[in-house]
Amino acid sequence: MMEQISPRQFTILTVLFTIGTSLLVIPSQLATDVEQDTWIGSMIACLFDFAYLLLYIKLLNKYPDQSFIQIIEAILGKWIGKAVSWVYIIFFIMLTIFIVKFLGDFIKTMMLPATPPWFIYLSFLLVVVIALRYGVETIARSAELFFPIVIVFLSIIMVMLIKDSDMNNIKPVGEHGIMAITVAGLKMSPFQEHICLLMLIPFVKRNGKYRANRSLLVGTMIGSIFLIVFSLFTILILGNYNTANMLYPVFIIVQKISIGDFFQRIEVLMIAVWFLAVFIKSCIIYHSALTGISHAMNIKDCKPLILPLGVVIAVFSNFIYQNTASFLTLSSEGWFTFALIYLLLIPLLLLVIDWIKSAMTNKDSFNLDDA
Repeated sequence: MMEQISPRQFTILTVLFTIGTSLLVIPSQLATDVEQDTWIGSMIACLFDFAYLLLYIKLLNKYPDQSFIQIIEAILGKWIGKAVSWVYIIFFIMLTIFIVKFLGDFIKTMMLPATPPWFIYLSFLLVVVIALRYGVETIARSAELFFPIVIVFLSIIMVMLIKDSDMNNIKPVGEHGIMAITVAGLKMSPFQEHICLLMLIPFVKRNGKYRANRSLLVGTMIGSIFLIVFSLFTILILGNYNTANMLYPVFIIVQKISIGDFFQRIEVLMIAVWFLAVFIKSCIIYHSALTGISHAMNIKDCKPLILPLGVVIAVFSNFIYQNTASFLTLSSEGWFTFALIYLLLIPLLLLVIDWIKSAMTNKDSFNLDDA
């Protein structure tokens, strides 16, 4: 029997997926381009992300209850579809490698500087491998269990950050112009990678025609609100210069929270929340690669692939890039063009090809009726 997750669980997975690595990456990257207008840029980035989602939902409406890999083959046919599917499988594997590397660099830099990076990669991947062995349903239930704690804790942090905020840090608002802010937001939008969530669609219980689609939109909206608010607070507290020149500005502003002598070092809890979000995102992308491989190779059970793929990810995580600074340089200079091919261009082409096929089919049917 196939595993199943509820629409509510899918919404929670989408929220945590949206927060993921973006919570630490986006503020610093945007502040480099648009300084005090970072919070506006994050709003625009989220709007572009919703535009991508509407494109994906259009495909889902045409091919309900199918994963993205299955949709590709349904539109392009068996052989071309499998070739394009492998392109996405490699993309999913690369994303997992990038996330594992980013997490390892963060832990090494901020918490365990004497720990060898490979040990962090292996430790984290071991947890992910164990989780995937238990299945998507177990991961979704775990996320559902911890989600209220995540929401309450992030909300408390936002309230506590208000007292350290300085409204002068966001002035003058819109100084860089709407075009520059829009371009900066567009460059940050590919960091969400919501296309990976389409691989979970077959697992979502069908309770009404649009429940999976609604879960995608609601979950993304909730996650986006947290990203926008924390981007705003980094500017309000640190200013644009410090935000742009710090690797993890959100972590720094949480470090500043202090109530008397008894409520301090709350950043440890913040790391736990962020770690959970990254863990969920890693599991989803890792699972996307596994299900893609099993479908492309006609393998019924993907569990035997979990450990070998984990070894590949661990090996490549050691040398994919040197450090977080290298990752930020890569993300600001080349990632936008590269990721947009997978997140926008190919899905758009699929939609166009499907529309052409439908139009030709309808035309042929019309001609036969005339005859």
